[in-house]
Amino acid sequence: MMRERMFIYAALAVLCAVAGTYGAAGLVDAVNRPDVQKAIFGALLGVPGLRAVLLASVLALFFILPSALRRVQPGFRMTPMRVLLTIVMLAAIALATDIGLAAMVIPGVVIGVLASQALFNALLNDRPSRNALAPLGDAVFRSMAMTKEHFISTLGVVALSLAILLVPFLISLFGALVLIGWDDRTLIVTAPLLLLVFVYFECVRYAMIVRWYAHLARPQKG
Repeated sequence: MMRERMFIYAALAVLCAVAGTYGAAGLVDAVNRPDVQKAIFGALLGVPGLRAVLLASVLALFFILPSALRRVQPGFRMTPMRVLLTIVMLAAIALATDIGLAAMVIPGVVIGVLASQALFNALLNDRPSRNALAPLGDAVFRSMAMTKEHFISTLGVVALSLAILLVPFLISLFGALVLIGWDDRTLIVTAPLLLLVFVYFECVRYAMIVRWYAHLARPQKG
């Protein structure tokens, strides 16, 4: 999957390297926070090179996702309306999950698992792209129908897929921060490497979850 758009990912990596030349001014203030999550986001948003990695990672997602979906539907293309649909669907699922997690952890996990196939259902529908926003509700209900009988298995796939991405990326980010503390010129190298780590493991993650979607969508015998 990564090889399909390697030129684009390489171009994004070059842009991250260029952003890395601006150094790491403000890094100490960004990470000097008691909350670990806020410290990580502070580092990503407070340093130009890392901010470029964050923005490039979001952009890369819109090339990774269609590459993964072509494993299920070979003729799939990411149209502008499908880009909009992806943004709306991801934002809606994230909001619902966050509300559930804020109220109690378990409802957030349940919502996240039951809605985990909604984006794929919406993007792989057979309707014309101009009606791409129409199947939002139907996609969520179909996701719930697909996952409710396979909740534990889907939870395992979702958890494993997140671990596949987050563990190597956070380790790489920690290493990059250590190197920045030693010499912020290392950002010229570490910023593009961070992006490529994200892209590679995000490709692995999406290959796994799309394969699971195909399994759930397959008519069950009996």
